[in-house]
Amino acid sequence: MLTARTLAEKIGGQLSGQDIPLRFLVEAADCARVESVCLGLARKTLAALKDQKPNCLILNQDLPEFSCPKIITAKGKEVLIELLNIFYPESEKTGVAEKAFVDPAAVIGQNVTIYPQAFVGRNAVIGDNTILYAGAVVYADCVIGKNCIIHANAVIGADGFGYIQDKDGRQRKVPQKGKVIIEDDVEIGANSCVDRATISATVIGQGTKIDNKVHIGHNVKIGRNCILAGSSNVAGSATLGDNVVLAGNAGVGDNISIGSNTVIFASTSVLTDIPPNSKIYGTPTADDYGVAMRRRALYNKLPEIYDRLKTLEGKQQEWE
Repeated sequence: MLTARTLAEKIGGQLSGQDIPLRFLVEAADCARVESVCLGLARKTLAALKDQKPNCLILNQDLPEFSCPKIITAKGKEVLIELLNIFYPESEKTGVAEKAFVDPAAVIGQNVTIYPQAFVGRNAVIGDNTILYAGAVVYADCVIGKNCIIHANAVIGADGFGYIQDKDGRQRKVPQKGKVIIEDDVEIGANSCVDRATISATVIGQGTKIDNKVHIGHNVKIGRNCILAGSSNVAGSATLGDNVVLAGNAGVGDNISIGSNTVIFASTSVLTDIPPNSKIYGTPTADDYGVAMRRRALYNKLPEIYDRLKTLEGKQQEWE
């Protein structure tokens, strides 16, 4: 049985108070539940907990106002990952589901899990410890690295959107003969699409995390440890450096380059190259985030400014 003391040992913390059994990891609203423990690292959470009687708390310092057993840790928010793995361990089951399709010419690594209705095409490569959830599709010749997670109905390697209009006005399809390379430790959300390159490869860098309903166009190169939030889109042949963040519904135009360590805020459309270490907001791309927010604040005051201007104009006419 897990107790407060054994939990403290598992997460490298120190127990202050009575050793009690623990079975549940709960949020602040349920902190009084018997045999439960609650994470109390955020100020907002601590404020909510003061009006309740927690069963057990995990804190970053021993707070005397709480008389319940306390586990003190210096790990900060990262301790949540350990707690979730302790209270909700992943299934040990691996292997290819009977109702999944894996082409005989595909290469499947060790400890790979492929759920029903997933599809792995000819000569595709799936690295060790990778998970393909139900309905995920990996087209022919695409490469998925180690320790990746491809969520339900994500599509890796569909044709890039390439057409050339001929002299008769018809749209002629440009054959898409490249592939997708997804490096190690990448997670791709449900219903997201990563298109194959026209000739070479669309590349998703190591450690990058992609949310649900994200579209990555053909020939795109995304660096390491990037974050692409829900409904963001990257058009063909764009390049993102390392540690780039695209907030929800942000868009990057074709052939655009975004420097490393840049944040593109929600609903921003990027139509020009962005240097490294930038924070950009606006549609289309406008200004540094701080400048854009000041302009937005002034925009909200325009009715008041207009009224004051009209008043001043009236007084000016009286003086004349």
